[in-house]
Amino acid sequence: LASVKVSRAGPLIVAGRYSKWSRVLPQTPWFIDGERKLDSSVEELISARITPVFGSSTTFTFVSSGREDIDVRCLGLGRPFALELSDYNRTLSSMLRSQVDQCGDRVTDGNVISDRANDLSWLADIVVSAASSKASLKDGDVEKRKRYRALCWCPQGGLTPEKIRLLDTRLRELAKQSTNSEGSQSNLQWPPREATFEADLGAEVAYLTFGRFTIEQLTPIRVLHRRALIARKRDIIWFRLSDFTSNVLRKDAPFVLREFASQASVYPKEELFLLELCCEAGTYVKELVHGDLGRTQPSLSSLIDCPLDLIALDVIAVEQDWPPRIENTLVKIEI
Repeated sequence: LASVKVSRAGPLIVAGRYSKWSRVLPQTPWFIDGERKLDSSVEELISARITPVFGSSTTFTFVSSGREDIDVRCLGLGRPFALELSDYNRTLSSMLRSQVDQCGDRVTDGNVISDRANDLSWLADIVVSAASSKASLKDGDVEKRKRYRALCWCPQGGLTPEKIRLLDTRLRELAKQSTNSEGSQSNLQWPPREATFEADLGAEVAYLTFGRFTIEQLTPIRVLHRRALIARKRDIIWFRLSDFTSNVLRKDAPFVLREFASQASVYPKEELFLLELCCEAGTYVKELVHGDLGRTQPSLSSLIDCPLDLIALDVIAVEQDWPPRIENTLVKIEI
């Protein structure tokens, strides 16, 4: 007998959350007609840091709670993900024993993995669990809500009090058709003036808030080559509009908004505005803004009778409770 190969019969789940600050990084390896388009991906960055810890023969499957486009940042607490590991030849208990021998008792499951990582993306809440825990990721993917922030362009002179009043009127008309509506904003000044503190920005922001409405989206043209042509109904739980100049161009602009400032040299600053929204999972946010040639109804563009476009988009929250939050586990990873 020349050799014996021993592998683990049961897969293992390494789960956590990742944040992505790059707008040129796909979630998974990107190929078109068999040709690779970018050098790396979130999946590869994460797996390159985690799988070697479990042995050189380790194989994996990457799963996440939804996905963002290449040019979309994923901020806030991050997006839940899981690596399902197979053929690993090191167990967590053996790694812990090794770490304890070297470091005493100042070691946790999380830092056995996380300390290997070292500025393009971040990992947090790393946990190791049984394969059955992956169901928690799948269940949450169906039920979760997402929050987004977008920089948008209104090319016909920007948003005006008249456009805001038209938006409010049409949302009220939609509310009459829905028992779920939370009503509309009563103070319709534009730009908004009453500021409130936003914890995720660490700053006060003035905005107009509008309540729930439902949209119907045909599969967007941009993904029609790989997705079935179907109509989807999605709930917009709430959305907010805020002024670009007073929030992005001010001297003490919140860090996550500063990237948007460069767009003032490309577009007239008075025609730019910020959109923040909370919506049902599976909503195509870009199409919600511009309408996708009428394939999303209603869109923000159709509600104000004016062309709109989305310039930059950030995911700012994926509302899912799994994996559990762990304090002080934020780790940088880089290509």
